[in-house]
Amino acid sequence: MAEVPPDGALVVFALPDRVIEITAAVAPGATLFEVIRASGLLARCPELDLDHVRLGVWGKLRESGSVAAAGDRIEVYRPLVADPKASRSARARKKARAK
Repeated sequence: MAEVPPDGALVVFALPDRVIEITAAVAPGATLFEVIRASGLLARCPELDLDHVRLGVWGKLRESGSVAAAGDRIEVYRPLVADPKASRSARARKKARAK
């Protein structure tokens, strides 16, 4: 796990088989979107559409136009594959049948 540089940001994107962590410079007034683009993440993951993903800083949701700060851990979240409520219900039904 990479450390967040004190004068930059860490851009993090988790895939099913690996985690991509890229350190990036943060220009004064730069938005999260601008830092992600400058990090080169889109070149490494061309299928990533920043218009349809959620972003967070240290686990808290933020808008892509939010101003980034040095020391931020900018997280790019993938869309959910399954509805968490439906998954929990299915596991509970399966567990109940197994008893």
